[in-house]
Amino acid sequence: MVFNGDGNHPDAGVRLSQNIGFRASDTQATMRNIAFAPDGTVRPIIQREYYKGAVAAMAVVPNPFTSSFVLVLESIRGGEVDVQVFNSVGQSIYRTEDILLKGSNKLEISTLAHFPEGVYFICVNSGGDSIVGKVVKKS
Repeated sequence: MVFNGDGNHPDAGVRLSQNIGFRASDTQATMRNIAFAPDGTVRPIIQREYYKGAVAAMAVVPNPFTSSFVLVLESIRGGEVDVQVFNSVGQSIYRTEDILLKGSNKLEISTLAHFPEGVYFICVNSGGDSIVGKVVKKS
């Protein structure tokens, strides 16, 4: 199930519960958010922040990364996208342009392997709207 940042979901019968622990094997897993669906099943929640522009959501997988990562963009409408990666002092170190289709899009960023460890910022521009996210590089 996917909920936006304020817990809304198109199915009004879904109720949210927070901080319920799960056990995985013999070790205790971290606390998770879950939803109780109308049929009584319990489902984990993927909480995302949705934006109002052409690109509704952005995720970086994996984060942290070592040599490459995939930028997952959920697009409200198709169109051109400009993706830039900046280092911690604001220098642009990578840029690409691509075409997004309506729905989920995946862009692999694989040219950052030679850059040092640290925090990098991803700026996605599409249709006059911008989204900025963070990614961490580890060796």
